[in-house]
Amino acid sequence: MAIDTVTLRSPFISEELAKKIEQQSILRQKVDQQTGEVLHSFTTKSLEGSFDARISVKVERSKRGFGGRNIKCEPYVTLECSVHKQLMGHNVYGGPEHFQTTMVWLVEKVGEWLGVPLPSALLWEVLRVDWAEVFVLPSEQAVKAWIGGLQLGEKCARKDVQTYGKQGVFLKGESTCVKYYHKGSEFCKHDRQRVIKVFGEAEAERLQKLADQILRAEVEIRTKKLRDDYGHQPLVSEVTDE
Repeated sequence: MAIDTVTLRSPFISEELAKKIEQQSILRQKVDQQTGEVLHSFTTKSLEGSFDARISVKVERSKRGFGGRNIKCEPYVTLECSVHKQLMGHNVYGGPEHFQTTMVWLVEKVGEWLGVPLPSALLWEVLRVDWAEVFVLPSEQAVKAWIGGLQLGEKCARKDVQTYGKQGVFLKGESTCVKYYHKGSEFCKHDRQRVIKVFGEAEAERLQKLADQILRAEVEIRTKKLRDDYGHQPLVSEVTDE
């Protein structure tokens, strides 16, 4: 179906550009809080979860070296967001499928929104990619019955299992994480009020009705998996759709 949350790390940048990015991301965050506009809200902190509609832009000046110790280095940017939500304002359906094209769009747009020239997206390292599939079932009850019928225990294929009633299940692993959940419940909790502010009540109600019938499955491909597959942390230019 679509690429959702991604995490990218930029090449080294100048200290001048780093300070401008820090200033702009903080200012844009304050403006969004005052106006209620949340489609392109920035934070300099990590996202609260994959449901978070904000864009995390963090300027960092250290990297983890041998032995797990942080070593000072030239500044670089870590960018994380749901690219699906940035494109459409929601992630109930639709969304991007072509990785490199989507990452180029994302980096260029973030640079445009911040008013700064960011390095070419093809040169950024890929730290995380979430791939999502949606299954439209006959009703909300059918989705919750499917989730409630899973018998996974506390471990499944070396992954720790966390359940959230009949609304979702999360299988956590070092290389990949897998989530199945009722999109309607997640949309109502995290996105509905934001969509009302931006698109209005009618559009929020339309999306809610669609989401109520959706079983959403997500695979989070983590840093370790990408590094193991490529032998190094791959660049956007190296990661194909396949």
